[in-house]
Amino acid sequence: MSLEDQNEQIERTKRFIKGRFSNADFGILGPIRYFSKKPLELVVKGPKTGETPTFLKGGSDFQQSFLNLKYVKNALGDTADSVIAQTSEDIRKKKKSWINSVRIKLAILYKKRPKKKKN
Repeated sequence: MSLEDQNEQIERTKRFIKGRFSNADFGILGPIRYFSKKPLELVVKGPKTGETPTFLKGGSDFQQSFLNLKYVKNALGDTADSVIAQTSEDIRKKKKSWINSVRIKLAILYKKRPKKKKN
């Protein structure tokens, strides 16, 4: 595999990580590179200079052992799905609060309006 192909594969890996973990910080995660013992396997260099394989053999998803590491959890943050769900929940709460405040204001205005006299 050429150096250009390896760099392209590493960039695809970073995009894959960003797709799953939108708040991923690659500065904390450490460099992504090819494993010195198995040149076709991508690894992340850990804080104690260890190399942790990132993907399953087929390359379809992350290895659970990779996701369980504390420094990886800190670097990746919450999954994009959980961030979207939390944001959606916050929007629903704000919308509900805003609707309630509008209802209260309308009720106050309704009470203050002058009443029509019957002849």
